[in-house]
Amino acid sequence: APRGGVPGSMAAARRSEAGALLAAAEGHVISDEFDEALAAAEDARAAFRELQDATGVRDAATVVIRSCRGLADRASAREEDAEAAAVLQRAEALAREELETFRATGDEHGEASMLLALAEVLYDSDSTAKAQDALDAAEDALTLFGEVGDRKREAAACLALSRARMAARQTDRGCEKGRQRRRGALQRPPGA
Repeated sequence: APRGGVPGSMAAARRSEAGALLAAAEGHVISDEFDEALAAAEDARAAFRELQDATGVRDAATVVIRSCRGLADRASAREEDAEAAAVLQRAEALAREELETFRATGDEHGEASMLLALAEVLYDSDSTAKAQDALDAAEDALTLFGEVGDRKREAAACLALSRARMAARQTDRGCEKGRQRRRGALQRPPGA
């Protein structure tokens, strides 16, 4: 049997279903429908895991975490800080779990994606105690995205690093590092 022990035609149908769930989840995030996004992304993640599709797992886990961040923002706006903290803890646990999985399999792109997601969750937590962890995760994500040649995600990691520096109140240092990174990125040929 092909990947994950799922017969070929069943695997194709399951992959199509998982892709549709992920697309729906992304649409729900864009529409600020975070409960729906979370449910669809979790289902997509489970399907991609069953298919042993690391890229699908990575993308679905990222949407789960974005959904959690949206739910936490909504709870904070209602001044429900305990709920916001609980949702962010859930997102942090997922990011750390998937990070370890990607590290264990040597998937640097997956590792970088989870480091970026972790940095975002940690700086969203408004905890100065987690600010250094957010900085470390963002810096590591930035480095890995550079190594795998994902310029778009490298830019997202740079933004996360800036936000983490603001959370840690290290804006002067962050601006200088950002200028250095920008100069380096501009000097690299596309795709390098």
